[in-house]
Amino acid sequence: MKKGFLYWCLLLPLILSSCGDDDGPELPPVEERKEEAVQGLIDDLIAPANGWRVNYSPTSGAGTFLMLLDFNENGEVLIKSDVAVNDGEFREHVSTYRVDVGLSLELIFDTYNVFHYFFELNETQFGGEFEFLFDKRQGENLIFISKSDLGSPTTLTLEPADGTEESSFGLEIVGYFDAFQGKSPRIFGLKAPSQHVILEDQNISVFWQIDLIARSLLVDMAGEGTTASELLSNNNLISVFHESTYNFVGNRLTLENPFEIDIAGKSIRLESIDFQNFDSLAGPSMCNLSSDPTPVYSGTSELGNIRVEKSLFSSEGLPYQPQTDRLYAVNSFFIFDDSLRSLQEEGIISVSFPTAQAFVMNYGFQSDSLPENSVGLIYENEFGDSEWILQYMEPTQTEINRIRITLRNEFYTLGDVDATDIANMSQVNAEIFEGGEVYIYDWPNNFDLKIFWIYNPCNEYELLILP
Repeated sequence: MKKGFLYWCLLLPLILSSCGDDDGPELPPVEERKEEAVQGLIDDLIAPANGWRVNYSPTSGAGTFLMLLDFNENGEVLIKSDVAVNDGEFREHVSTYRVDVGLSLELIFDTYNVFHYFFELNETQFGGEFEFLFDKRQGENLIFISKSDLGSPTTLTLEPADGTEESSFGLEIVGYFDAFQGKSPRIFGLKAPSQHVILEDQNISVFWQIDLIARSLLVDMAGEGTTASELLSNNNLISVFHESTYNFVGNRLTLENPFEIDIAGKSIRLESIDFQNFDSLAGPSMCNLSSDPTPVYSGTSELGNIRVEKSLFSSEGLPYQPQTDRLYAVNSFFIFDDSLRSLQEEGIISVSFPTAQAFVMNYGFQSDSLPENSVGLIYENEFGDSEWILQYMEPTQTEINRIRITLRNEFYTLGDVDATDIANMSQVNAEIFEGGEVYIYDWPNNFDLKIFWIYNPCNEYELLILP
């Protein structure tokens, strides 16, 4: 790294027209100075015997990813990372790189690698970067900043590796956590899965939504008890809404912003969990009709033994309440099967009600004509007139965002509806609400609308609904 100062001195004349006193010796030509500056940085990049360690955070809202970069003089860099997506594509891969000169030295990764993966996330809105400007030397470290993030540039710090870093890769834990993605709502983008974090020695439950791509999480709620029945009976559930990014080192998950809360007469502070045992078959089923298991990961922390289970719990469903003055409805296109195909285009609605217009779900709606708790379709008849079939139901809110739907063999009709239409409506509702329980989430959108996201874990059907 001895050339670190030299290549900055060589670059400054391009901006300031000198690198010392005006009476000094004549400087080499500009192109020659550029070449020397570029080669100086390349020499520094290839100098460490074990390459460089990078703790990379693509954006302020993302956690930390561990990478090892080993540059060579042939324009190639071996990259190892703890990013386990795409069947481990980025765990170890080779990319080309180059060093250029603009207003400053630039490090550019040319061929597709883990930096490009971060750049492409969320339709390039995630904040990743694969072009960096050299900023400064800091001791033995090389500091770069992202080239295009003008408002809030990302810092990329290269620290000489000591050859032991690979033992810190949390490849196993990353893979295990990916298993928690299953049985989660998916329309319009995979929803961050919820986890039930059970502090066994404290008799406390914590629920968080964990983004496994950005390595961030939202601690949603906490309660007294370790099971759903205990949480309900104790009736001591409090909102937390604590955000944190996190990282994996070995088999440890560390919250970069630990959370603290007082509950049930206890002061709880959680900073990290050391995981030891993963069992993909030990967790509770998400559907009351099946015994399909879900993952469980157990370990210890400063709070004692911890068990992490799959959950669909979320306070996002809290605003979904009985509406006495309006019905819930949506265009019937927005009902999807487990392959995310619209039932109006390919499924049971397309067969039974090809002219369906809207899906209606009354929940406490008080009307002189419509049943207050009912669900069904509005569709066109052969003359272009609208007809209604609503099946009576009994909804029971069993958790903040879980509703039990009990369908009754009673129907409200409007128009020329026959027995075949009623039988078809019964089959449509039975298929959509298979298992009898659905989970409700608030669906964020850019339309200034209150939209709810309904998910059935038994058949993985999903639909949107608007009040």
